[in-house]
Amino acid sequence: MKFKSKIDMAYVMLGGGMLVASVSNLLSMAYREATVFTIILTILGFITLFSSILLISSLINTYYVLGENELYIRYGVYYKLRIPYKNIISVNPKRNWSAIQTLGHSADNLVIQYNNSGKKYFDKIIYISPETKEEFIRQLNEHIAGETS
Repeated sequence: MKFKSKIDMAYVMLGGGMLVASVSNLLSMAYREATVFTIILTILGFITLFSSILLISSLINTYYVLGENELYIRYGVYYKLRIPYKNIISVNPKRNWSAIQTLGHSADNLVIQYNNSGKKYFDKIIYISPETKEEFIRQLNEHIAGETS
């Protein structure tokens, strides 16, 4: 089953603001005399435009799929992760305002601890934020229980 990522309004405002700022910057640079300063601002405008497009694409294309044997995580166009159910150690809710750690767009997260290499002491942690957190946890636990039995 496919679960969409929960999105806080702050991420929508950030992506939209970056897009508007970069486009207005690039349009204003088109009508100015070419100087070192305007060239630098134009380069920064393109960098901001590219960053806003990546952020918006991650807002649209982030989801989680509970497959037959694994959890599939898709974050935007550039990140995909497959975690076999047998490798999942724990799933816990947590509120986390750090956007760096979160593969979702909300502070209302689930923390999934999983074993990445099959060896002890090589556990990894990933933060996700499905829209329907309780339903996601229920179905994930059913899949995990099905794998262990």
